[in-house]
Amino acid sequence: VIQDYLKSWDMLETLDKQLQLKKHYESDSADLFSRLPADASREEFLAFYRDHLTVNLDELSGVLTVSLQAFEPEYAKQVVGLMLKESEGFINRLSRQVAVEQLKFVESQVARSHERLLSEREKMLAFQNQHQLISPEATSTAMMGVVSELEAELVRQDAELKRLQIYMNPNAPDVV
Repeated sequence: VIQDYLKSWDMLETLDKQLQLKKHYESDSADLFSRLPADASREEFLAFYRDHLTVNLDELSGVLTVSLQAFEPEYAKQVVGLMLKESEGFINRLSRQVAVEQLKFVESQVARSHERLLSEREKMLAFQNQHQLISPEATSTAMMGVVSELEAELVRQDAELKRLQIYMNPNAPDVV
């Protein structure tokens, strides 16, 4: 991204506005074959700039090396310094934009989840109202208590039946 930005018209325009790069490249102090023609178009200026700019990326270390040919070494150093400063600002703006977009996405997901929560809550309340449940936890606890009592009563009655069958006739009214 930085490589493309360094070679872009936006970067060249910034360099020209702040350091008069076009004027430097058109300078009479350079020989006729090395300088930019005075009547150069915008596209020619961009091509000239790109011809004098070298950007190398060491993929192993991630280091980007920038060098610019100019007619004066101090001026070239000044231009590359501005390029570094502008690139840093560009990356910061890009990072901020990505962060803002991510934040918007997360906020939309939270809003969607909140809407879903409210919808499910409404469904649960409708279910409770339909079945006249005050609290599902309390109702299920109460039902489990009733079921436990009924199972205990069934075990007692089953034991009583077996006790009665020991000494009574199977057709006796208590056994039946």
